[in-house]
Amino acid sequence: MKYLNFYSLNKKCIDCKKIISNEATRCHKCKSKGKNNPMYGKKHTEKSLKIIKEKTIEKTPRGKNHPRWVGAIPKNKTTVHFRVYSLYGKANKCENPLCEGKSVKYDWSNKDHKYDSLDRKKWKMLCHKCHEEYDILENNKYV
Repeated sequence: MKYLNFYSLNKKCIDCKKIISNEATRCHKCKSKGKNNPMYGKKHTEKSLKIIKEKTIEKTPRGKNHPRWVGAIPKNKTTVHFRVYSLYGKANKCENPLCEGKSVKYDWSNKDHKYDSLDRKKWKMLCHKCHEEYDILENNKYV
């Protein structure tokens, strides 16, 4: 079996200039970049996209079957926000009646700041500005 001596390697990748074996012209990453990629300039058909989606969904365990499942209510606030996002979708409006309505960025906000429920009644959509103001009022600090 032939072993590569690192000090005898003097050839560089023609794209990124990394040191590579003397037999190669491109490194592993550059072999399939851009025009060298077999799918370059091509698009998947609707049929192939459907097959890819079905196989991905089949292979990925969901909910309680997922190996990183942490229980019904995660302890981490960020994880709870992601779970709410996956259950109810992206926040798309501000439910604060006093909002000026100028914002384009919206968040899910927990009404009681306990993060103990995924129930829609305990969550509201707020624009980013109202969400920050709500957290400051509730916690007497900037979050």
